[in-house]
Amino acid sequence: MFIIFSFFILVVSIVLFKKACGFLTLTHFNLGMFVFYNLLFIMFFGSIEILYGWDPPGYLPAFKASEDLRLFGWFVIMYTMLALPTGMVLASNFFKIDSMKKLTQRYIQSEPVISDRPLFKKVMIVFSALSAFVALYTIFSQGEKIPLLALFSGEENYSLLLKLRRESGFKSENFIIQNILILFSGVLPVFFYTSFFYWKKFSTRTNYLWFFSLFIVAVFNSIYHMVKGPVVFLLLGLVFANFLISRKMPNWYWGITVILFFFILMGVLTVFFQGVTVNAWGILPFLLVGIGAFFHRIIFGQIVCSYLAFQYFPNLHPYLWFSSTGRGIHEFFGLPFSEDYGLTVMGLFRPEQVAAGTAGHATTVFIGEAWANFGLFGVIIAPIWVGFAIQILNILFLKLEKNPFNMAIYVYTAFLLPIDSSFIGFYYPAWLIQYLLVIALVYFVYYYLKGKIKFSIKKDDGFARADS
Repeated sequence: MFIIFSFFILVVSIVLFKKACGFLTLTHFNLGMFVFYNLLFIMFFGSIEILYGWDPPGYLPAFKASEDLRLFGWFVIMYTMLALPTGMVLASNFFKIDSMKKLTQRYIQSEPVISDRPLFKKVMIVFSALSAFVALYTIFSQGEKIPLLALFSGEENYSLLLKLRRESGFKSENFIIQNILILFSGVLPVFFYTSFFYWKKFSTRTNYLWFFSLFIVAVFNSIYHMVKGPVVFLLLGLVFANFLISRKMPNWYWGITVILFFFILMGVLTVFFQGVTVNAWGILPFLLVGIGAFFHRIIFGQIVCSYLAFQYFPNLHPYLWFSSTGRGIHEFFGLPFSEDYGLTVMGLFRPEQVAAGTAGHATTVFIGEAWANFGLFGVIIAPIWVGFAIQILNILFLKLEKNPFNMAIYVYTAFLLPIDSSFIGFYYPAWLIQYLLVIALVYFVYYYLKGKIKFSIKKDDGFARADS
């Protein structure tokens, strides 16, 4: 009965998402399409699996016997599948968009504005080099704490590798410098996708070297801390980028090749990062174990901590409310600051690993943090608010000029959306503000060099002003 009702909810959700974004086909890339498939795989299927007790052993020892919790979690997920696209539709109506299908179709079918403008391309290359240099600096400045290098050097103690992974990350005594460097290395995928668009349009040696060099740095920057998600999303972004510039459905054998490639890649990364070698398993079991582990991680593992949040808050820990929103703001106003839901949940779920320094962050979909912070009010309001916020971004990108940089930003923003990790990121979007500051800086430099922004000094008051 619950399965039938679940798929009825899925059909209604598909209708709402199609109204919200026009298309759900992979070739019509848009934020709504990306969010739908995200929710489908990391929330919908997992909630059914948990409801019927089909979850893999060892994931849910804390509430194995709690049928009420499983039912409540399933109900919250089903509600989210309906409420989030409803929020997107409300945003479309608010901004008086008559047809998202027409808006998306017009964007997809429009010819990309890719000209080999020397100045714009030079600005892109300079910022690409800067971002790549910063990324490499932030990695190698960590010295012996780089997990991937430790693995390649022969380290077989998986607990130590987990500890290194948790401690990895660039740190500086100057908080401002640390954030600036992390931010510039974080936007490397934008310049990587930009170089891809130039290479696809103009197959010159310069564009190939630009793309290939950024490919190496971007991939290494994604996997050095032995986390699978970033590199998978980075390469998946290339698939969407190819759709945007080609504007056509690829051949069926190309699609099958891409799917098989990602299956094998995910299988290899899953098992390899867990300290298992091909010699110990044999090549076929090695891949099958990895692919199976990946599907359990995606379909089940990403949602499981939401159920832990439903169980722990407020039974074992009071709701966090706004106390985990922005450490800097709380310190500035002298307000008490709390660790976010993920660290709190992990401290309750696996305190021994937290004490040993090998525990990670109990990351889950945004609805888990919405409950941990605001309880029932949070899970009711959060999906509508999140859908509204995502649609604002989607409409903005669909109305921008379809040039390489804007398309790259569009693709990368899909993977930046904290759908599978945070609700705070949608009402306190520090990640988005920092990201937009770098984008604004790139455009400012371009228009300044182009002469559209000029600085002049008025002799009567001695102050500089900008004329544009």
